[in-house]
Amino acid sequence: MPLLVRAEGRVAPGRGLAAWRVVTWLLLLFAAIGGVQYINHGSAVWGELQRWPAGDTDHVPALQRMLAWDAAYLLVAFVIIVLCAGVILRQAWARSALRVAAVLLAAWALASGVLLASAMRALFPADTAVSLMVAQLPHSYLLALGMKAVAVPVLLWLAWRLGRPDVRARFMRRR
Repeated sequence: MPLLVRAEGRVAPGRGLAAWRVVTWLLLLFAAIGGVQYINHGSAVWGELQRWPAGDTDHVPALQRMLAWDAAYLLVAFVIIVLCAGVILRQAWARSALRVAAVLLAAWALASGVLLASAMRALFPADTAVSLMVAQLPHSYLLALGMKAVAVPVLLWLAWRLGRPDVRARFMRRR
């Protein structure tokens, strides 16, 4: 017996592609990539730290600070990964926590973007043309600044969207 399907132009509520889920997956992906980078950098710093004698006051403290920053960033990346996984699995505890984390990440991206932009501006005199600045700066600085500029509104949108009643209703409460 053939199954008759009635095609309509609209999708039933709760079905289809939700942009907040795509953004959550992308955030999870970026956190995972960042975590791998922090592990690689931390292991390189650890290897360099082993080369210097413990009494070296020139290099050892700076390397220890770098290692501490890597560990802190790795911990934050792990927390973001856990929160994103919880949101993807529609766990209610993760929705509220990811909202807070998204606002904090947006604030961090904004603050670090302003610092990066001011550091880039300090490299060049005020009368230097923007095209000269773009040509002389490493592309990684411009890419970082562009990603921060995109991340701030996207993260704030995600925090707002996760608080909406239609999205909130899709999450399961713990029993």
